Amino acid sequence: MRRSPTGTPVSDRLARLSHTEGECRIWHGKTVPSRGGARYGQIKIAGRLRPAHRVAFELEHGVIPPGLEPDHLCRRTLCIRVEHLEAVTHGENLRRAIRRPRVVLSHCRNGHLVALLGRTVNGNCRACQRVNDRRRYAARKPPPKEI
Repeated sequence: MRRSPTGTPVSDRLARLSHTEGECRIWHGKTVPSRGGARYGQIKIAGRLRPAHRVAFELEHGVIPPGLEPDHLCRRTLCIRVEHLEAVTHGENLRRAIRRPRVVLSHCRNGHLVALLGRTVNGNCRACQRVNDRRRYAARKPPPKEI
């Protein structure tokens, strides 16, 4: 069993930083965007950031063979459920991505309907982005002048 420097098993950290949503186990720790705009979970192990779904797959199945990569069968890039991952070649992963569209989340983490409102370019829920914009604007707006 792999352990972090603090002594916590990696499997416990994976469980703590994810939650069940439908059939998937969704990562809610650190994420990074990919070139296609999808977000992938990241977990730090031995001072190095690693893709969370790869770490989960390797804990269950061992080292991923050279030339293969884990494919999300559910098409949710933040899913780390091992049953939803399969080691395939990069070409097969791309072919599957074309045939199966990604699952679009219906709600953001603050409960807004994302399917109706959509997302901004940086991946935020539009309603959350408006709230953040208003908060930033209010913070820099000077107080009204007294006459």
